[in-house]
Amino acid sequence: MQASYFETGRYYAPSNLPRQWPMPAGAYDREAGSRAFRGMVERSRYAEELGFDWVSVSEHHYSPRILTPSLPIAAAYIASHVHDIKIALLGPIVPQSNPVLLAEEMAMLDTMAEGRLIVGMLRGTTNEMMTYDLNPEESRERTDEGMELILRAWKEPEPFGWQGRHFHYRTVSVWPKPLQQPLPPTYALGTSREASDFAARNQIGLGVSFGPFDAMGRVTGYYPATTRKSARATVGSRSRTRSSTAPTS
Repeated sequence: MQASYFETGRYYAPSNLPRQWPMPAGAYDREAGSRAFRGMVERSRYAEELGFDWVSVSEHHYSPRILTPSLPIAAAYIASHVHDIKIALLGPIVPQSNPVLLAEEMAMLDTMAEGRLIVGMLRGTTNEMMTYDLNPEESRERTDEGMELILRAWKEPEPFGWQGRHFHYRTVSVWPKPLQQPLPPTYALGTSREASDFAARNQIGLGVSFGPFDAMGRVTGYYPATTRKSARATVGSRSRTRSSTAPTS
C-alpha cells in the first residue's frame, strides 16, 4: 500500500469571507496568500519526513478553498523543495486546457523532478468549465479528446497533425518527452463509466474520488471487467492483423 498526502494550498483569511463562487477578488489578502504557499512547502517537507509516498495537488479556480489554479507551477514549486517524495497532479482539468501545452509542461515536470511525477487527468465540474466560458455539456467529449492527444503527444516519435472536434493543431511534436517511459504513472480520474472506458481503452489507471460506497464499488468493479474486455479486443485485433499479413505458400 502507498499513502499520499493531499496538499490544498489552503488559504486562511484574516477575516470572514463571503460564501459564494466566484469569490470577489477584492477579498484576497496578499500576506495570507504568501503564507499559504510557504505552508504548502513546509507541509510537503514534513510529509516526506514522515514517509508518505506522494504529495498530491489539485486544480481549482476563483476560490480560496484550494489556492492552486496552476498545477504545473504548484508542482514545480513543491518538487524544488523536496527530494524523494513523488508529486501527483490530481488534475489537470483537461477540457478547459490546451492539451499540447499540458503535455509539454508535464513532460518538463517529470524531467525536472527526476521521474517523480504521477499524472491524474480529470474532467472537472460545471463551475470550472464556466471559468473559461466553455459549454459544460461538451466537457466529456473535450476531456476524452484532450487526454487522447496528451497521451499520443508523449508517445509519438514523429510530428503529427490533430484535427479533432474540439482541438486542432497543424503540427504536434512535444519536447521534452517525459523522463519516465513509456509514460509517467497516469490515471483517468472520475467515477463515471465513461472515465472507466477511457482508462481501459488506453491502458492507463483509473482514479476514483469521494462518493458513496455503493457508487465507488460499482465503478471499481466495472473498471477491471472493462480492462479485461479491452485487452481481449486488442489481442484479437493483433491476431487478425498477423493472420491477414502472413505469407501464403
